[in-house]
Amino acid sequence: MNRRHFLRQAGVALLAGSMGFSRRATARSTSSGVDIVHLKVSGSPLRLLQFTDAHFFIRFQEDMTQAKDSNIPTVDLLKQLVDRADPHLIMVTGDFWHDNPDGNGLNFLAYGLDVMARLERPWLFTWGNHDQVDDLNRAHRMLSEAPHSLYAGATSAGNYLVRIGPENQPMLDLFCLNSGKEGLKQPARDWMDHVVQRLSAENVAETTRVAVFHIPLRQYREAWEHPEAKGFKGENVSYYQEDGQNLACFARHGIRATICGHNHTNDYEGITGNTRLVYGRATGLNGYGGEVLPKGAKLYTYTPETRDFSWQTLLPDGSTWQPAPGDKTTKSEG
Repeated sequence: MNRRHFLRQAGVALLAGSMGFSRRATARSTSSGVDIVHLKVSGSPLRLLQFTDAHFFIRFQEDMTQAKDSNIPTVDLLKQLVDRADPHLIMVTGDFWHDNPDGNGLNFLAYGLDVMARLERPWLFTWGNHDQVDDLNRAHRMLSEAPHSLYAGATSAGNYLVRIGPENQPMLDLFCLNSGKEGLKQPARDWMDHVVQRLSAENVAETTRVAVFHIPLRQYREAWEHPEAKGFKGENVSYYQEDGQNLACFARHGIRATICGHNHTNDYEGITGNTRLVYGRATGLNGYGGEVLPKGAKLYTYTPETRDFSWQTLLPDGSTWQPAPGDKTTKSEG
């Protein structure tokens, strides 16, 4: 099933103990209108596990019990992957649940929050195009107050900053951005401009910066053509109405890499300019594309001493996949 078929069916049928950190070692601060979440982590390297496109309740058809049962294989997979990766932080990069049929979006969110609570790891969330609710303010509160959640986007339209490491010398900055239903646009850039300006004005320590969001940039297309690109490309880049201006904004603010989700049969890294553009591996077992690219998760390992990261894809059968630069496969080849 491809993305177009998947979206059509979804609309018609209403388918619906880690290394060196304390689970409570977080602090939230507001400085000059900038919400910053600090995750205090000791030890190196840093391990970040990305879940994307879980699509809880994608097969919802009025029967909540049946819909919950259909989520169980994906829930079991999340736990299996966390146990294997032992991450300092989990990144949930959108399409956590699937739409808002019969006004159930908040119920779907509550279910997802319970799933994440039971994983007992710090986690962040970025909004995907299918993460829909009737009451957005309530959703912001639920995400902000959920156990182990680092979410801090309630007052900034879903955009916030997570700083990892000691507060006086962070190792990594994660700019968590809301790409909405159509892709990143001017409001997200305005927010980032403001944040970076405030950090600079207050002489906040600079560190490696990564942008995390759901819908890819349009430059993911050309990034695949880079000679050092690597991974698997199973479909066209669905950037929707992303206007192409975000990459320049990222470069201006020292963003060294971007991490997204959205396209279930793309799992690759490309390079445009000096920016690494990375797709996560779709995780939800009920989403489209599993027959083309098995579901899983992506584990990023960041080494503060070198200010660099590597990644590998974790698969349900216990194997890992880590292509070398230039190792590229498309659907027609594979």
